[in-house]
Amino acid sequence: ARPIKEVALNQRGSSSDSSDSSDSEDETIIQRVKALRDVIDYSTRAKVMTLLSKTFAWGKDGAKLLGNLGWILTTSALLVVFPLGYEIEREKAMLEFEKNPQAAQTLMQSGLLGPEGDSQKTVESEDKQ
Repeated sequence: ARPIKEVALNQRGSSSDSSDSSDSEDETIIQRVKALRDVIDYSTRAKVMTLLSKTFAWGKDGAKLLGNLGWILTTSALLVVFPLGYEIEREKAMLEFEKNPQAAQTLMQSGLLGPEGDSQKTVESEDKQ
């Protein structure tokens, strides 16, 4: 008497070879890669592993370097460049303000500036320091 599984496969018109293919379909990719150890000789595997490990090490070092450079550039911009840009724009505004005394008079009358004007206050406070 034949086993039930083989009889059922033969009744569907399949040969016993299909049972071998279904077994190989049940294998995972990891199992297939591990099976390649028998096919590929040791020296070739060692070369491939060395190449892969060096590639990943270079990638890791490169990513770390890029992260460090990004941190340095970001903190430098926050601490130096942005305040410098703010002061340059403020100085431009003060120069434009001094070029147009009529606008300064209008701002003083509307109460946006004190009686002496902001430019007077900042010059006096810098002189005191």
